[in-house]
Amino acid sequence: MHLMTADEEDSFSEILHQSLRRLHVALDEPNYNLIVRSAPAPDRPRSAAYNNDAFFSWHCRIFPRLGAGAMAGFEFGSGIFSNSNAPEADAQHLRAVHLSSA
Repeated sequence: MHLMTADEEDSFSEILHQSLRRLHVALDEPNYNLIVRSAPAPDRPRSAAYNNDAFFSWHCRIFPRLGAGAMAGFEFGSGIFSNSNAPEADAQHLRAVHLSSA
């Protein structure tokens, strides 16, 4: 397992701070998701063909939420997309669409 040195921690925190400040200024205080991806825990089962220590390094991603259809943390973290609309409202909207005859 990789642990950050004090110098790495200082560098990471400075880069993260600068990145978030730039987003704050450039995009007028956007909401965002910050995701830290790390390798699976050492005691979890894993494929013998994949050596986490050799092939994986943790990383951080920042996703500004732009626009009404922007994905949130659940979608980014799980890869599963959710729909917060009520199915009845969606069905009513679809029924109200008038199709032109082709």
